[in-house]
Amino acid sequence: MRLLKANIKFLKTKKILSLLLFLGIIFLIVYRILYTQNLKTIPEYENIFSELKVLDLKIKISEPDYQEMILNSAQKNFKPADVEVNKDIFKNSAVKIKSVSTVKNYTEEKNIYSFIISFNKYQKENLFHGLDSLTLNSCVADISYMREFLANEAMRKIGGKAPLTTFANLYINDEYIGLYSCSETISTSFLNRNFGNTNGNLFKANNDANLIYKKDFHYPYVTLESGSDELLLSYKNLIESIDNLPVEDNIESILDVGSVLQYIALNTLISNYYSYNGPLASNYYFYEKDGIFHMLLSEPYLAFDAYMPRTIRSNESLTEFLKKSNTENIPIDTPIFQTQMLDRPLIDNLLKIPKYREKYYSYLNELIKYFENFEKRTSEISKVLLPHIEKSEKPLHSKDLFENSINPKYEKAPTNLRNYYYNYSVSKKSIVNFINKRIENVKKQLSGDSPKPKNETIGGYLN
Repeated sequence: MRLLKANIKFLKTKKILSLLLFLGIIFLIVYRILYTQNLKTIPEYENIFSELKVLDLKIKISEPDYQEMILNSAQKNFKPADVEVNKDIFKNSAVKIKSVSTVKNYTEEKNIYSFIISFNKYQKENLFHGLDSLTLNSCVADISYMREFLANEAMRKIGGKAPLTTFANLYINDEYIGLYSCSETISTSFLNRNFGNTNGNLFKANNDANLIYKKDFHYPYVTLESGSDELLLSYKNLIESIDNLPVEDNIESILDVGSVLQYIALNTLISNYYSYNGPLASNYYFYEKDGIFHMLLSEPYLAFDAYMPRTIRSNESLTEFLKKSNTENIPIDTPIFQTQMLDRPLIDNLLKIPKYREKYYSYLNELIKYFENFEKRTSEISKVLLPHIEKSEKPLHSKDLFENSINPKYEKAPTNLRNYYYNYSVSKKSIVNFINKRIENVKKQLSGDSPKPKNETIGGYLN
């Protein structure tokens, strides 16, 4: 009898142990699946961007398609093309014009184009080492060629999400076009790299995307780039939640506040006003993942004080113009340029909340620390870019202008208001000179050593 009881007890114990082992195995399988789904993959192309080099990028496109693309540049339609990057050839890719800038000087007028390359437009498996799309900016308003690279790098240094950026010599049908800033497009590969999947909704902000709440408004300034929220229901919910601030205390249930504060802080310190902080309220994305909206920096190629005021009054003096255009002393508590705080509710309402304002200040301090080595960093990039500028027969920007653009002592005020865009950016301080003075100003504001200045640009030319 004792032996029988012992056997029964042994069998019960064995069953319990077997059950526990089975449940443990199931747990490990489920955990592994969930963990794998949430892993941020490290794509091969990230290694290419991490090397400070200039790519050779060659596009082969039929001449009729090329001419049609140029003549109808406003339509921004993709055309089939073969793309070669450092001797890696990607056939049946696609290219389109992103934007066009007209450069004027005393001898000629010409159009300079920026482009988007889609490697997998026609063949989904056609990827550049895992990358689906490249954005090529002409740097027509960036004499240093570095603004986009440096701004995106700074955002990543403070934990934000920003496109990987490098440089490329662009050739089209064997003709050298110029030295370009070359960035990861905010698209499928970018989302996979930063968020681990593309299951969410990607919203692109176009001009005047001010995020002001209006009942029954359809928000035509936003485009759903990918995802299923075609009626913008979640987007409208976000804007209503922003409008309810600072009364609403659960904003973090719908908004990744950290990403917004990083975006505001970066734009504030480096004067990136072709953004939500500026008069056009553009150049940003929201990616909604699992019900949370993340704000994304987009194309900061006019950062470091290169943004041009929207209009210039015919009867305006040089002194008045410079006063309204100066971003070096913009207050950190009203970090906007030529607009009103009430017209930028995302900034206005968040910074009214003490804990978020302090977090914003902490991001400013992180950025100041990063920019302590700014002169060294620009020098490193200059050594890579300068040989390509020197060997070009017709560089977009001369060697002298390029070297002035990063010279810590270079400063030249505009002398002719009619030089509306291109020459205005040439005449400004070097990016190193500007950031040194801007950091000095922001440090004083953060420490309280001097009273925070009045924002002389508020309203700007909109009044």
